[in-house]
Amino acid sequence: MSGPEEVFGALDAVKVRSSLTLFAEADPEQALFSAALDRWYKGARDPRTLNILVPATTIDRADNGARADARPE
Repeated sequence: MSGPEEVFGALDAVKVRSSLTLFAEADPEQALFSAALDRWYKGARDPRTLNILVPATTIDRADNGARADARPE
């Protein structure tokens, strides 16, 4: 099996991992993104992408993206 660097090239392999991490976090019920991370990156998500997403963890997905800490108007 070829690794991501051989398939995509070094720079694009970084971009693919970041994108897969973003999509896996955005839609945890969609198994495709986690499966791709498992195959090409041994399941490891991109830490830089996860660090960017940390502030977004206060978003309540059930409330159409309203922040959990937001004050009602």
